[in-house]
Amino acid sequence: RKMRDVDLGLWFPEYKGGKDLAKAKEFIEKMFLARNRQKDRPIYTDFTCATDTNNVKTVFDATKDIILRRAIEEANL
Repeated sequence: RKMRDVDLGLWFPEYKGGKDLAKAKEFIEKMFLARNRQKDRPIYTDFTCATDTNNVKTVFDATKDIILRRAIEEANL
């Protein structure tokens, strides 16, 4: 089922946003980011549909950014 049709609180009792998709996205993103143990490393979040073909470009761009940042850090630039 789609997120906009089901209250996320059914699976996460601490979620109180009902069927509001924007609130559900924010809740999931905060939960995900809270698990980051390496605060000095950026985490990229992106919400997409499983059938979103444009997502490949977004993931590629984020991956390229991560690789470039690490290369710059390692070169002490």
